[in-house]
Amino acid sequence: MSTHLSRHMRQALSPLKSPTALTLHQTASSLSRRIYASFGIRTPAANAAPILWRTVSQCLGGTATLYRLSKRLAAVLSLPLVLHRSLAPKLTQFKAWDPATHRFDSVAPEVAFLATSVIVLKMVYGLDTKTRAACDSADPAADMPCEEDFLALLKKLGEADASCADFDSTRKIHFEDLDVDAIDDYLAFCDRALSGPTKEQDVLDRFFPLQGLSKPARIIAPVMSQPRLALVRADHQTLRPGEEYALHHSDSTEECSALIERVATWSGFGEPHFSAVLQTYERQLWRWWKQTRRGDPEDEKAHSPEE
Repeated sequence: MSTHLSRHMRQALSPLKSPTALTLHQTASSLSRRIYASFGIRTPAANAAPILWRTVSQCLGGTATLYRLSKRLAAVLSLPLVLHRSLAPKLTQFKAWDPATHRFDSVAPEVAFLATSVIVLKMVYGLDTKTRAACDSADPAADMPCEEDFLALLKKLGEADASCADFDSTRKIHFEDLDVDAIDDYLAFCDRALSGPTKEQDVLDRFFPLQGLSKPARIIAPVMSQPRLALVRADHQTLRPGEEYALHHSDSTEECSALIERVATWSGFGEPHFSAVLQTYERQLWRWWKQTRRGDPEDEKAHSPEE
């Protein structure tokens, strides 16, 4: 087959650098669109449940409450979860100028779920230097941990991921700085990555090892063991979860920036792309909220998000 490939095709099939997650998703999205346009073959939507749970638990160290709230918000936003927006059902157009699709309908499912989870966390904690507190035990926010413990857990998760990514493709490795054991580990890693399993027994040893791990497994305490969000008496001075929601900007608070950095690093899509998706979803949610409360202007004014 290589004799029929041009020089340009050989270079394209053997890139000098590994493609980013955004590039891979854009390529898959374009391929899915072309297959559907040319042959009428639809690429099915992603299975939402395992992707949402993996993003909530592994990236945010979340709980079942965060999973349930993120799932509900994703249903409100009507996330299509398809590779390309041409494969998703068209939006209901009540007026002639209403759009048939939303921006970022072709976004990766994990990025869409992470954006909804970030919106939920901003509703619960605010992350704008203002304290939120639940006034009723029936409020789902009462089952969430306090803000200080959640931010501390995010920091631990980031440090743990950084320590495990010894041979990450985005990390620059200088051999003169490596010791003998690190070089042996790197050569073993290259051997596994290039050759892979060659026998049936190798497959069993790789995926079902009987021996113990060479390094202790990373165990992180679940968030559920942390203290819950404090309950206070209802008054006019205490902000409840969801009140005075501030839309995301580039000059956000330190807490919000740490959350965005954690999510963008874990997903591999970068902060600019994730911030654009987050801003779009926030405005979609704001428009949906205005439509549901169109008959109460006073309540709409009191709960309007801050720019």
